[in-house]
Amino acid sequence: MTADEPLSQKRRSPDRGVPVYPTVVGVALIFQLVATSGVGVWVSFRPLVVAVALGLIVTLAVRLLLGDADRSGPAAALGIFAMLDGDNRIVVLALIVLAIFAVERRVIPGRLHLPWPTINRVGRAMAVIVAIAILIQAAQLGSLSILARSVTAEGPLRPVRAFPPASGPADPDIYFILLDGYARSDALEQVFGIDDQPFLDALQARGLTVSTHARTNYPITVQVVISMFHMRLLSDIPQLAPLLDGTYRQTEIGLTHAVVQENPLFDYLHSKDYEIAGIASGFAQLSLRESDRFIVVADLASLSADHLEDLGSAISAAAQQLVLRWMTIDGDQSALQRAGRNAREVVDKPLGLHFDQIMTEYVGANATHGRLAGEPSPDLAEVQLRVGVRGNDRAAIERFTKEIAPLILTGPPAVTGFAGGRPKVEEIVAYWPALIPKSEITPRVEILEV
Repeated sequence: MTADEPLSQKRRSPDRGVPVYPTVVGVALIFQLVATSGVGVWVSFRPLVVAVALGLIVTLAVRLLLGDADRSGPAAALGIFAMLDGDNRIVVLALIVLAIFAVERRVIPGRLHLPWPTINRVGRAMAVIVAIAILIQAAQLGSLSILARSVTAEGPLRPVRAFPPASGPADPDIYFILLDGYARSDALEQVFGIDDQPFLDALQARGLTVSTHARTNYPITVQVVISMFHMRLLSDIPQLAPLLDGTYRQTEIGLTHAVVQENPLFDYLHSKDYEIAGIASGFAQLSLRESDRFIVVADLASLSADHLEDLGSAISAAAQQLVLRWMTIDGDQSALQRAGRNAREVVDKPLGLHFDQIMTEYVGANATHGRLAGEPSPDLAEVQLRVGVRGNDRAAIERFTKEIAPLILTGPPAVTGFAGGRPKVEEIVAYWPALIPKSEITPRVEILEV
């Protein structure tokens, strides 16, 4: 192109440059999850970095495949959206579109005339609109103030509190360990036939007091923790008044997270020169990241060994008894075998429900090979009981999915599986695959005229 050519013809070649807006789309979608969940900057830092890396990698890969910046922009944006959305149908659609783009560019170049520069500009404008809309949503939900607060209240910029050396008798250490979803002893025995008395005896042998008539004011964990830390009913906590009367319009998780962090119990403990250490939790509302010391999952082993000592052993035994209950040996009968027998008792007797078939399997023992797996090893570190039912009464099966909530407690300690939701009731077609000799089959062909 010479200097005498019109300025309108001095345009960027479509074979140069790498579009940036697909990465912006990925970061904006991740930021939307951050804004609606109420988490802080340091919690969301890693997902945002992953979104940037994923966006750049996908965009560069599509750019190399298509060899055209105008085509690779829309294709990469659709691919990133499909990957983050997680819907298999969207992923298939994105792959089909990418294949069409590749065929049009590499196989039949020049035969299909489309305004690719205009399409690319429209995609860039849409990315900007989406990013602005998500920022507006974050501001309306109050997420920006939560993120701003977390910059200095959490992570490496959190203020370091100085604790004077002890003078005189030391106050006792306080450990607050919440076994979420762990029922009272008599409830476990009455409903599920589980005897956890050995565990309770082990706690009492270590000098702990065990309440046999413990009750709770609220069914949700975060409500219990807020009431406990504030030493009040939820209706008596001023910060929660807008939420309880329905006038609060920002993100609920952000509010409850702040109320959990700012409470009179921690203020009192700080006045007594207590250092408060929080342990990582998978729930944003209960994660005490603003505490004096925040312990991540990788440090739990050393915490148990160095600080909890015998108490750590007792709590570890509790988690194993909750998760591995049916992998211990009970007298001369394997508790794994007893679990299969008790599965029908758990479903039929307490709920009064009846099914045509109750199927049980033990992930980690026999879920893959069934009877061919043989007797499970007594040294298994973990096993998960899965129960399925089949019957003609849809209402009974739907109630089963809603009533047997404690079944979610199988799995690693502290991982309850709430996020997966309740299992869906679906119609199934039972079949029996088999091979039949051809000699037993008489072929017959009929031609029907309509």
